[in-house]
Amino acid sequence: MDIYLEPLVEELKLLWDGVRAYDAGARCPREDCWFTLHAICMWTIHDSPGLEFISGLAVSGTRGCPTCGDHLQAQYSTSLRSTYYLEHEKYLPFDHPLRAGCTDQIPPYMTMIDYCVLEARIQAGEVPRVSSGLNRVSVLLELPYWDSLLIQHLGDAMHEEGNVVKNLLQHIWRKVDTLNHRRACVEFGMHPHAWPYTRSNGVEAIPPAEWVMSSHHKRSMLRRLCAYSNDAYLHPSSRDNLIG
Repeated sequence: MDIYLEPLVEELKLLWDGVRAYDAGARCPREDCWFTLHAICMWTIHDSPGLEFISGLAVSGTRGCPTCGDHLQAQYSTSLRSTYYLEHEKYLPFDHPLRAGCTDQIPPYMTMIDYCVLEARIQAGEVPRVSSGLNRVSVLLELPYWDSLLIQHLGDAMHEEGNVVKNLLQHIWRKVDTLNHRRACVEFGMHPHAWPYTRSNGVEAIPPAEWVMSSHHKRSMLRRLCAYSNDAYLHPSSRDNLIG
């Protein structure tokens, strides 16, 4: 990815030093319309895969959160064959009811310089880590001001919100609430009331979970969504099929 960004970075370096430009819209003598133009790249906007391409930081696995970095609590689930991220409550305000007695301090955010320092310590054997989460050093660090920016990367709201809503609906619609997901609850010691049990005939089953909506609640939610939907995006026949 850096090979595609190198021409842009070279131009941004020139704009940081300043280039001579002409103001064609100014009503002044021609010799007075020249000025020195400066510009910077304030931040980049992308989805999560784009963040990995641009920054060189991992967005999946045990180092899947570039902001948390080394403070991320991740654990691999053998039931789901994927990585789970734990201890989210420590990022909530101290007076938040969902903290549930968690007294951990909010960990500091990690910058690209922090990742480079951590990677250097790993290479020197000072830190017993397999991976720092830094796949490569981004070419954007060649910009003289990049490491001093408070915000370097922004998530695309359309993609991020869409992914959150999609996953939320899949959970409450029981699209991803399978036996393996309940076994993962047992594996991590979470939600004991939702653990699978064995019926009298020897078949393993899962009890109703509090996060799964009933048929009545699903229809009520769909009616509310259809009431606010635009006819240009949802045909009346489709609306009837959803509610029915």
